[in-house]
Amino acid sequence: MWNYFLLFIIFLLVAYIWVKHRVEFFEDHYPGYNSTLQYSNAGEKLYERHPVYSTIQEDLKLKYKKAYNYELENEAYQKALVDTFQIKKSCINDKDWSIVEPVSLTVNPLVEEAYRFTVEYIEGKVKTSDAFQLPDRVSIQLNPIQVVHDRLISYQLHKKIPSFILNLEVVLYREAKYHAKAIGMTVKAEKTKGGWSVQVLDAWINGVVFEDQLALFPVVGNDVLNTNQNLSNATFPEPKFPQRLQDVRFPEYCASNNLDKNQQIQCVQAIDLRSLPDEFVQEMRKNPNYV
Repeated sequence: MWNYFLLFIIFLLVAYIWVKHRVEFFEDHYPGYNSTLQYSNAGEKLYERHPVYSTIQEDLKLKYKKAYNYELENEAYQKALVDTFQIKKSCINDKDWSIVEPVSLTVNPLVEEAYRFTVEYIEGKVKTSDAFQLPDRVSIQLNPIQVVHDRLISYQLHKKIPSFILNLEVVLYREAKYHAKAIGMTVKAEKTKGGWSVQVLDAWINGVVFEDQLALFPVVGNDVLNTNQNLSNATFPEPKFPQRLQDVRFPEYCASNNLDKNQQIQCVQAIDLRSLPDEFVQEMRKNPNYV
């Protein structure tokens, strides 16, 4: 009986080798030539983020470094990443960590929390780093760089403490430039009493994303971190030609404070009295020339 079982095992092994050599298999993240590519996020979940298909490896080197469309070359951008995050490559003891797990439908809630904090940390560090300043913006306080797209690729869990190693990809775009940078990162996020401690272990440039592809990502027109709003009262300038006030009709000269009584009366008559302060209207009505 065992002879038939052994023959069956040999038959399965030969069939597997034949299929392996005769049939071409594709990885899950490598779509076929006629597949419909996902260019937008299907939802807010981590597994619903779309990949970045539109990167190119060629570096862009502009001649004039103070031109309005200048962005750091890949080498300078890489150095800025290293200086900003103080990257010091170190070995990781695989015995302390689980296997590399891809993003799936069942992601640990702590992993998702650590990832979202990590993305905010990366954007905050890039905005305030002097290493990312351009030659013509040496006095800027906040770099107008935003994370227009982010994607968690895989992660590892520490076997003893709440700590994770995250492999992610972010697209960094500087406002008003013609291209963005697709950055790959390996980050260690460790749970602390007050939140998370983030350490960037490695960072590299996957490629350049051109301006025609930036519409695929949620570029924010205004800097969400800039809350410097001017809440002061509106001021009106004085007339440019005060000697010609007699020849100028309402409403140009009514914004001036240098008006005689007749001009004030004409302005009051031209403006809806309900929109003026009561004290001003009563004072004007005391004037015998008021109609």
